[in-house]
Amino acid sequence: MVEFTDADHMSETLTRAGTARTVYRPANRDVPFLSRAAMIKAGHARLVAAASSPVIFDADGASVGILLLPFHGMVQTRCEGRGLEWGAGRSAVLLPPGGCAGHASARSVVGLDIEPAQLDGILAGMRGQSPDDRGAKPDYTTPRTLKLAFGGVDFAQLLFQQLAILNAMQGDAQLIARSGLDDMLLRAALLLMHPDLFFGQRAPPARNTTGLNRACDYIDAHLTGRITLSDLEKVSGLSARSLQYAFRAAFDRTPLQWTTDRRLEKVRERILAARPGATLTAIAGEYFTNMGDFSRLYRQRYSERPSQTLQDALSQPLRD
Repeated sequence: MVEFTDADHMSETLTRAGTARTVYRPANRDVPFLSRAAMIKAGHARLVAAASSPVIFDADGASVGILLLPFHGMVQTRCEGRGLEWGAGRSAVLLPPGGCAGHASARSVVGLDIEPAQLDGILAGMRGQSPDDRGAKPDYTTPRTLKLAFGGVDFAQLLFQQLAILNAMQGDAQLIARSGLDDMLLRAALLLMHPDLFFGQRAPPARNTTGLNRACDYIDAHLTGRITLSDLEKVSGLSARSLQYAFRAAFDRTPLQWTTDRRLEKVRERILAARPGATLTAIAGEYFTNMGDFSRLYRQRYSERPSQTLQDALSQPLRD
C-alpha cells in the first residue's frame, strides 16, 4: 500500500512506475489531498486498488486497457471524444489503451488490466471453440460504461466476492496460484464486458457424457492442485454453458461445487485413515487453500467438525 498526500508527488511516482504519463490535481484546494493505492498480481491477472479524495486527472500513453470497477463515488471521464459517467451502484467502465481525462468525487475503485490475447483464449474455452474459430469477438477498444448487473447476474457482487477472497489470501502467491482466482476474475471480466456473448443463447444440446466424464476424470486427478473452469472447458471440449448444464443434469451441482464435494470426500477418507501425529492442517491443506472455508464446508456436509472426525479416528484401535 502506497499513500500520497501531495498530488504532484503522486503524479511523478505513478508516471515513473507505469507506462502512462499521469497528472493528478486536487479538485478542491481547500480539502487536504489523500490517495492510497496498492497493486497485486494474481496469476495472469494484475489488479490495482485505489482510493482518493476528490481529484482531477489526465493520463496519456497507456499501453494496456483497463476495466475499472467502482466501490464508492462517481467519476466523469473523457476518452476518445466520449463522455462517460460511471460510479458505485451505476456502472463500471472500460478504458482502452491511450489516454483519458476527467474528474472524480471521493472514490475507491479496483482496476483490472485488459490483455486481449489472454482473454480471447479464455473466451474460446467458454464458448466451446478453438482459439482460431470464427465468431463474434469481444470489443476491447471502444471506451464505454458497463452494466453492473445483466441477465439476473450481479457482476459487481461477483467480482467483489472474488476480490474479498483475494484480499484474505494476504498476497500469498502460492495460495493465489492454487486457488485459480485469476481465472475466475478474468472470466467475470469477460461476462461484464460482453454479457451479450453468453446470455440469451439457445438451450444446450443433449448431455455430452463423454465431455462430462473427461471433466470428472480431470478433477479427480488434480484434487490437490489448481482446477479452473477454463481447464475443464478445455479438457471436456464443452462450452461454459454446456459444461454447467452437464454437471447440473448429472449431479445437480456446478462443476466447482462438484470439485469441492470430491475434495471433501477425499479429505474425510484421509482423516478416517489417520494415524497418531496426523493434523488437519497437513491433511486438508493439500486440498483447500483456506482452512476456515474448509471447516465450514465440512460441517455443512458431514454435520460435525473435522477436528471431531480426526479425534474419533485417532481414538480407534490401530488398523493394519
